[in-house]
Amino acid sequence: MNLDEVMIKLKQGNVNALETIYNEMHVALFAFSLSIVNNNDIASDIVQDAFLQIYHKASTYMDYTNAKAWIYKIVRNLSIDYIRKQKRYIRFVEQSDIDITSKDNTIDDYATYELLNDLDDISKQIVLLYVFEGFKHFEIANILNMKEGTVRWKYREALKILEKKTRGDDCG
Repeated sequence: MNLDEVMIKLKQGNVNALETIYNEMHVALFAFSLSIVNNNDIASDIVQDAFLQIYHKASTYMDYTNAKAWIYKIVRNLSIDYIRKQKRYIRFVEQSDIDITSKDNTIDDYATYELLNDLDDISKQIVLLYVFEGFKHFEIANILNMKEGTVRWKYREALKILEKKTRGDDCG
């Protein structure tokens, strides 16, 4: 069963559908939120809040309109709301604070996460959504409220930075 069908079941009142969504997506959503707020505890709280919103706002989901993108947009908005409420930018977490345990389609390698830290926040989010989550550029543009051309450009620029970093060139 695909995610859109699971969302329809949740919309119809099947609470078990929320558990299915959680089991399938919580680790990837945590990594995505972490790429924005840069704090494990906050990202975890945001993901929990997102699942509450998913449950309470399931009735607003339009059937077969890409449930995955809808859910990522909720997490993104909650993450950005957190930063706005704090009235300050949260810096990247220290290496000792990073604790990402992942499943398929998510970051499962600390070295990969460390490599992504060389990117600005938006570029990191674009790479996470494109490479690890399989979104298309136009879907990422929708999630991040950006133009598709900007997403494509930032993705190409991020790849250049990552390529230099993996070759050992100085990115700074």
